[in-house]
Amino acid sequence: MKTLKNIIDDAGGVKAIAAATKGTIKNNDTIYKWVKNGVRVEYWPLLLRLTKANDNPVTVCEIYKATIATIKAGQFSDKRRRK
Repeated sequence: MKTLKNIIDDAGGVKAIAAATKGTIKNNDTIYKWVKNGVRVEYWPLLLRLTKANDNPVTVCEIYKATIATIKAGQFSDKRRRK
């Protein structure tokens, strides 16, 4: 199973993802936090497009599974999201 780090790497890395958001993500730390917090659904289409463009396509199911695995592992940097 792919991890969120694998998916970010397949998309071209943090800088490539940030550039592709065209200013929506102003701080690269936001993307680095995806590895610990999961990727918000609004960014899934971006990851699908970037991984496909880099010949490393991922599926919605892979992003979902990686995000759920992160949540279940309890690797949140935001303590408010822990239960």
